[in-house]
Amino acid sequence: MSDDKFKNKYRIPSARLKNHDYSGVGLYSVTICVKDRKCCLGEIKDDKVVLSAIGEIVREELLKTPQMLPNVLLDTWIIMPNHIHAIFEIMSTGVETRRGASPQNQFGQIFRNSIPVIINQFKGSVVRRINQKYGPGHFAWQPRYYDHIIADEREYNNVAQYILDNPSQWPKDENNPVNFKNAK
Repeated sequence: MSDDKFKNKYRIPSARLKNHDYSGVGLYSVTICVKDRKCCLGEIKDDKVVLSAIGEIVREELLKTPQMLPNVLLDTWIIMPNHIHAIFEIMSTGVETRRGASPQNQFGQIFRNSIPVIINQFKGSVVRRINQKYGPGHFAWQPRYYDHIIADEREYNNVAQYILDNPSQWPKDENNPVNFKNAK
């Protein structure tokens, strides 16, 4: 079996930047899409997002992130009809939890509040709550997500403005179903 292929069939290269510590202090822009880009989180009316009941659950869980992970700040964010954009700031590399112990996996490795851990916890909590309310299999995220390390203040300002402008740009957004109906 080839080392670079999954189940000896295909290769999914990591989207992560090699040799970057995603638990390190810094700003990270993240985009997470609903499975099949289904528009179930809300709709755009007059360049404003009107959240659905599912979108409200997403908002509630997103806002809980800093409570669950004390060294993580939720900065600029928007929930769109079928995806979200958010800037997370990891403010320290400490791994102490509110209970005082560092969480560990079965191999004794310490979990740190890295971007993959943040996104995994967020996505999981959203899916659990929605599926509890509406039934199993009612909601799913796409398996992967897009992240970007924000390098400086100019880049931060550009990304934050992009997020804030997202509702007004919905007619041209690549995630808007009217823009991918004929694409296969």
